[in-house]
Amino acid sequence: MKHFHRSLCPLVAGALAVALALPVSATARPPGGPERGLESRIEQLELDAETQASVDAILDGTRGERRDVQRQLRAAHEGMRELFQAGNVDEARLLAQAELISALQLKLHKQRIATHLRLREVLSAEQMESLASAAGERSHRGRPRYQR
Repeated sequence: MKHFHRSLCPLVAGALAVALALPVSATARPPGGPERGLESRIEQLELDAETQASVDAILDGTRGERRDVQRQLRAAHEGMRELFQAGNVDEARLLAQAELISALQLKLHKQRIATHLRLREVLSAEQMESLASAAGERSHRGRPRYQR
């Protein structure tokens, strides 16, 4: 049994190295990510001109900062790949890079929450419910049944 574990460790390490060596484009999300999905769901609401202008202002106001954080996140992931590919892997630097990635992901999540709260100030309860149900339907696509 001990021999099995010894032979398995290099395989797991190799698989991790291959996954981390993939180019960013191979692991990236579709263009626009969740925000583009939100914009397309908002388009389906067929809002009046005034409400649409308010929604556009909300989305436009967050777009620049969101893109900046997404660029930083891609660079942080690339930095992590570089650290893993280095000949001498430094655990402390890897953990620090993981902390940076987590902080950037949290920042994006907080931005999404803030956008959602701003939209609640502009859209009716029915419109927000419609957005939520469309997001729920979209989130089930491609997932195994046990994850739905």
